[in-house]
Amino acid sequence: METMYWLEDVLVSLALVVDGESITKAATRGIEQGRANFQIVILSLFEVAFAGVSFDVDVGPFIKVSDAVDLSPLRPDYCASTPPRERPELNPGMQVRRRRSELIMRSNCTGTIRRLRSQFPGLAALVDFFEITASRHAASKSAGILPSSCTTWSWTLSIMIVEDLLAGIDCGSCLLPPQV
Repeated sequence: METMYWLEDVLVSLALVVDGESITKAATRGIEQGRANFQIVILSLFEVAFAGVSFDVDVGPFIKVSDAVDLSPLRPDYCASTPPRERPELNPGMQVRRRRSELIMRSNCTGTIRRLRSQFPGLAALVDFFEITASRHAASKSAGILPSSCTTWSWTLSIMIVEDLLAGIDCGSCLLPPQV
């Protein structure tokens, strides 16, 4: 089951998997609610994708979709607590080993902006997306004066959404097969 909500003219959809089906469901929901031109953000625990829905008089509604981008260094196969994905079973002799992604997450994600963008490409794209959306919204509501709070708002919103998603991940249950 997917959760969807509107944030201005952006339909945010929280899905198990970012795929064509989740994008189609979100686009259909927006169109059924009478929206003709809107943007979509599809978020899973591990990926984010963006879409734009437009209406053309001759063609009808059409959707432009980005490729899915990894949200963070975490990957579905790293965690045993993220059904319904396939993952290693806990067998006798298996050891919990720290993966690079977990070490990054435990480092309090410090580093340069370039390094953080490379390690969290989906989060960076999400921040950019909401920054542009906030700028467009502010420009349409004002006389061309962009409040400085738009950038802060986009970062805060993106981080809040990602924190909610990552709250359910148990990295302590990430398993690796025993070394031979």
